[in-house]
Amino acid sequence: MFPNAVRNVLFFALTLGLITAISLPTLAPPPVKEITIKVGEFFWEGPDGKSSSHDNPAVIATLKNGEHVKITIQNVGQLDHQIISPLFSAPVEKVRVIKPRQKMIIDITPNFRSVADGTVFEFELSCHMQHGTVYDHYFQGLRAILRVAK
Repeated sequence: MFPNAVRNVLFFALTLGLITAISLPTLAPPPVKEITIKVGEFFWEGPDGKSSSHDNPAVIATLKNGEHVKITIQNVGQLDHQIISPLFSAPVEKVRVIKPRQKMIIDITPNFRSVADGTVFEFELSCHMQHGTVYDHYFQGLRAILRVAK
């Protein structure tokens, strides 16, 4: 790294307090991708599209494997909704409830070894609130897909 003479001078100068700090280059943290997903009666909407079908859920967001992502979920509806996805809480799935006009932030870095070889993972995003109706929100269209790709 440094020749012996330079190293000795630096050591001596540091010992006497002539040099108080040596600046070393720092690496900037990797950028964080930010996306917004809206939930309402009865749909999910993200940067890749909108999903409001129980039978044929659409991909609403594609996340890049290994990329740090901050997902803001915004309830634009008038009802409480659940935020359920195994992607957000692996290995144990958790149910989160979001009130009307509120936001929830989920910070995630998907990292799957299989994606490196081209495999694409699709994770369901759903809500199963019932509010006293025969069918819960899931069957009324609150079902979408989050994709993780290479």
